[in-house]
Amino acid sequence: MVEDIDKQIEFLKRYFEGLKKVISKQRKRGLDTKIAELRMMNIPHKIRYLEVSKSKEDIKKLKILLARVERDIPK
Repeated sequence: MVEDIDKQIEFLKRYFEGLKKVISKQRKRGLDTKIAELRMMNIPHKIRYLEVSKSKEDIKKLKILLARVERDIPK
């Protein structure tokens, strides 16, 4: 059970890093990424909290937040 949560946390960390790279590329192309960047600001803190709490509810909330960030990245 705990290993499954740890794997999900690691996945969310990689997903977050991938989103950071995409945002950076889009910013370099001259697109406005401010909304996505603002949503990203709280995510590292939420990941650290999740590593301690290991709550499935917190995992769901973080997944929702990451999905919102992905939607806010200009294409």
